[in-house]
Amino acid sequence: MPATGDTCQVSGIYKVINHIQHPKEITMVAGKQYPPCAECSTKVQYQLVRPAQH
Repeated sequence: MPATGDTCQVSGIYKVINHIQHPKEITMVAGKQYPPCAECSTKVQYQLVRPAQH
């Protein structure tokens, strides 16, 4: 499972998996780095919800 700092391999919508449970989805573009949690700035993991083409 990708995490903060990893490079995104597949563009799409990702669910943020966070220890504090801030329910959130973000759009990621292949080649960009996964960010930390926007709410608390901690390292989080990401789960692909649906891929997208751009």
